Amino acid sequence: MSEATSGRRPALTIVLVGSDRLARADFSSGSAPMAVAERPRAASAAGSEAWELPTLVETALALGGRCGKRVFVLAEDAWTQTLPLATAAAAGLDPAQLGRALAFEVEPLSGIPAGESALGFVDVGGGRGAQGRRVFWISEVPASSRDGVNAVVRAAGGKLDGIAHPGGVPRPLGAAAAPSGAWRRFEIWRQATVCLGGATPAGASRVEVINANPEQASWRPSLSRWIETEDDPAAAGEWLDRNGRAALPIAAAWRPHSLASNDTLESWLRAWAAEIGASRRAVPTVVPATTQVPRRRLVATAIGLGVVVVAACVAHGLAQRSIENAGRDQLEELKAPAARFAESEKKAKQLDGELAKLAADNRRAEALAEGGTLRIAIERRRIAALLQAAADSRPDDLVVERIEEAGPGDLAITGVTLRSGLADELATFLSERLAPLGLVVEPAEKKSRLLLDDGGPWDFSIAIRPTTAGSAPR
Repeated sequence: MSEATSGRRPALTIVLVGSDRLARADFSSGSAPMAVAERPRAASAAGSEAWELPTLVETALALGGRCGKRVFVLAEDAWTQTLPLATAAAAGLDPAQLGRALAFEVEPLSGIPAGESALGFVDVGGGRGAQGRRVFWISEVPASSRDGVNAVVRAAGGKLDGIAHPGGVPRPLGAAAAPSGAWRRFEIWRQATVCLGGATPAGASRVEVINANPEQASWRPSLSRWIETEDDPAAAGEWLDRNGRAALPIAAAWRPHSLASNDTLESWLRAWAAEIGASRRAVPTVVPATTQVPRRRLVATAIGLGVVVVAACVAHGLAQRSIENAGRDQLEELKAPAARFAESEKKAKQLDGELAKLAADNRRAEALAEGGTLRIAIERRRIAALLQAAADSRPDDLVVERIEEAGPGDLAITGVTLRSGLADELATFLSERLAPLGLVVEPAEKKSRLLLDDGGPWDFSIAIRPTTAGSAPR
């Protein structure tokens, strides 16, 4: 079947998950499908076929582009049956309670535990000759399959409208058999035969599901009983076969329909689209789960969240207090270096004269030194004295912690300062005074401790190295 193309997003997408095929039909606001696409259903390994419905729906949706705003799934994998229930047993139950009661009733038949069931049902009356009972038409899948299909549809950008067994669309597929408009039909599916009919083409007033197919011995007697219990057993009707492979002498006078025919498939899908769009559906539909949290649970959750918020606030306050205490302790530790910085400032002016004297001594020592070893020893002593004097003349808020040899002929000054610019000022100070001695002062390297708002205190290191032999002063 060719797939129609349209730039509009479909209003409705119907997904058929049959026992031997997957199909997707997109509908706009009209009754005719915009596009229909299908493919064979891959055979499943033994034991792996049950309830792979979400994967099958995902595969069917992939047969086209963006899915409709609403998605309805017709799945032969769903279990369907009509079940009589005593009127007294159903009296006084709301729909949710009645659904749970039916799930327990059908558990031995469907094999789906009541606690894991997702079930839809409609009341189809008491049936012929029924006294004190009601008959419910049921479709059921495991709740995990319903939730998985819902997740697949949401991921595709649609909203799951429902899941139903494909059998039993409550309207004739062809012209009514009787002048009054009455009709009847039976449909043969893999695990069930759905029998239904109505007094008018607008809906079905009689429904019965036979859990058998033509290959089973019980099927023919069960179908014959249904035909004979109708108002006019001799009147012909119509029957639908999912794949066109059934040959039924029992219904030779009945009009056959097969979903293997493109025309029949389209008319069948149109009938389902009309039923899905009806204000009140006459077929049992499994709908997505609705989360309704009990008021008591909401109150308990609110109280719990309140406790968590209070605990978080208390913990935050304690953490904040701990941080403030640690900050005060660190500031106290920094006060001692600050006092030393203030004292060193008083000595700065005195050191200028001492530095000049040391520079003169260094020049005289260089003139007198004859050997390289003697000269290096003299330079080291003088440089150490000079650096000590320079360190003692450090600016405010700066502490020189060590003056040590960093390599052959190299020295390093390390310390801490509250302001990063003071280390640069010290390097400049030393560079101006050590250049006449043949020494090069590298720029200060600094590393922040990140304890104060400006990043301070700062650890610093200043490297001092001799100039090359050709440029050393004499």
